[in-house]
This record gives sequence, C-alpha cells and structure tokens, in this order.
Amino acid sequence: MKFDCEKCGDVDAVIVDGYGFGDRLLEGVMFKVFYKDGELVAEVMPDSADYFNDLNTKKWLDACVQHVKDMEDDVEGQCPCCDEGIYLRPDNKPRG
Repeated sequence: MKFDCEKCGDVDAVIVDGYGFGDRLLEGVMFKVFYKDGELVAEVMPDSADYFNDLNTKKWLDACVQHVKDMEDDVEGQCPCCDEGIYLRPDNKPRG
C-alpha cells in the first residue's frame, strides 16, 4: 500500500501528529508511518526523539500504527515531501 498525496502522487510514508492517539501527551510529537514487509510501521521523527525517549516507546508506536489503521481511507497526516494533507488508499486503488 502507498499513501496518496494529491500534489505529489504516491509517497511511501505519512507524517502523523501524536495528538490523534495520545492527546496532549503526544501533541506535536511527529511520527513517520510507512510499510515495511507489508506491515505498517511507525517511527518517531528526529525532531521529537528527545521528548519521546522518556515515554513507553512500544506502546505509543503501536498506538500510532493502530490509529493509522483505524483511519481507513482518511489518514490525518502530512506528506513528507510537501506537507499537504495525505490519505491512505486501501489496496493501493485510486480514490473515486
């Protein structure tokens, strides 16, 4: 699966703000979500790493991946190339 940016086309990742699944604790903590070996994977963006290192890493990375899965066709995130809103396309099919 790919992420669909209306400006850039297919991109390999989406940038997600932690507020959507961690409320105020993760507000402004940015995560990069991408596919690795067919599975969604999340990692903390370098700018947020110092703050995030004091938290339960596995718990919040898993929560980030679940948040993206739960968003289905409407991931609230940003394109890593142009910072525009971005969407997850199920089965890599164009949105209709």
